[in-house]
Amino acid sequence: MIQPTELFPQNSESSLLETPEKIPLAKSTRWHYKHYSCAAYQLPNGELVMSDRQASRPVKQSKRDVKEFMESHSLESILVQIPNRKVISAYSLSTVAIYWRYLLDSRLISEQLADQYEWKDIIESLQHPGEATLLSTSQEEQETEFTVTPANPIVLELQRKLLLEVLILPKREYRISPESGLGVIGVLENWLQELPNSPRKLKTLLQRGFSGESKLCQVNTTKESKIVESLSLNDWLTIWEVFAFRGNSKAAAVLKACAKQNIPLRVEAALKPYSIQERFLYSKTLA
Repeated sequence: MIQPTELFPQNSESSLLETPEKIPLAKSTRWHYKHYSCAAYQLPNGELVMSDRQASRPVKQSKRDVKEFMESHSLESILVQIPNRKVISAYSLSTVAIYWRYLLDSRLISEQLADQYEWKDIIESLQHPGEATLLSTSQEEQETEFTVTPANPIVLELQRKLLLEVLILPKREYRISPESGLGVIGVLENWLQELPNSPRKLKTLLQRGFSGESKLCQVNTTKESKIVESLSLNDWLTIWEVFAFRGNSKAAAVLKACAKQNIPLRVEAALKPYSIQERFLYSKTLA
């Protein structure tokens, strides 16, 4: 249940649609502590809050787990409008800190994740957000953050047992999801999620021309409909180059295949109406 606050009192008898002007409009930002950062929303008064999703992702929990914990412990939440004008429940950083401390004390944070960061210091800083750094996104990023672009997936066989799913966006823009771009070289998807917390890796990529500009894509197949993040082909070439330089043989194989025939040409060849058998092979959905 959403509790009223002094800053943003809520009338329990009022409909959200009837009183949208009473619900603060938040903008997307990031809360930063040393080399660690995570997504958050900033209210008009400068206060930072997190949604269920934002509170769950850094500690690898589900949104449902966050919601159930907050409700079972009667922790306060408020209603906010996020940039796409959707109304959601959100929690202050100090409230999120209570949840994260519970996970840490109960050993519910995986050992790998627990060893990766100084969680006690992060949680302590989360309880005193005024001492941390706030990284705001640009107005353009806020306006486009929740834009979802339709995309058609096609799977290219770069070589035997080396399959890459490419997303075809309007105007023949080609992009690749982290699941596909990292999966093809045998790397876990969370490598990209942890990138903001690895300054050295990020610096290496940026020096090679990495932009990191992500687009949300609506991917529809016969089996499911899902929304995925995606990066440009140039960004993926940069990522594969870095892994190939480190000795990743699969990344080297992907680059070699792209050198023989680039991805846009492979997509066009796979979509040619006269090559039905080849198109079937290329379009075979990833398992």
